[in-house]
Amino acid sequence: ATDDFNHGVVLSSRPLRSNEVFQVRIDKMVDKWAGSIEIGVTTHNPAYLQLPSTMTNLRSGTWMMTGNGVMHNGTTILDEYGHNLDRLKAGDTVGVVRKEDGSLHFFVNGVAQGPAAWNVPPNVYAVVDLYGQAAQATIMDDMGESRRSRASTVMYLRSHLGGQPDLLCLVGCFS
Repeated sequence: ATDDFNHGVVLSSRPLRSNEVFQVRIDKMVDKWAGSIEIGVTTHNPAYLQLPSTMTNLRSGTWMMTGNGVMHNGTTILDEYGHNLDRLKAGDTVGVVRKEDGSLHFFVNGVAQGPAAWNVPPNVYAVVDLYGQAAQATIMDDMGESRRSRASTVMYLRSHLGGQPDLLCLVGCFS
């Protein structure tokens, strides 16, 4: 899997609740490519989404932090935003939250990066894109526990965290 540039895209199977943080820890990086992990939210239900090679290619209903910018529907809306995700290393964490007021915030290693977007509608799904150098990540659940996400060619597998179907894995799957 580390020979591939786009290691996998993972979306939550249910919309995030207001003020619910979705966070991942990078477990493995490869030196072969440029770019790194991307994280954000989408209004697209993963059960009906025709998956692009990377989430930043979606042209509707999607907000992503990539590098040190923020994109909305594939267009950069903020430059020089927060910590550059391309400089992250194994062990670093990134997170996203849609607040009750509709603002979107990102976190790097637990540090809030400030508001990134406003008027984000409710019922958005969390997205993490294992892109470029990011080859493996762990999704941290509400209890601070983790489940490993490893790139694979298996598609549309459902993972069960704590006995509940919590994440839908597209292209990347869980072990």
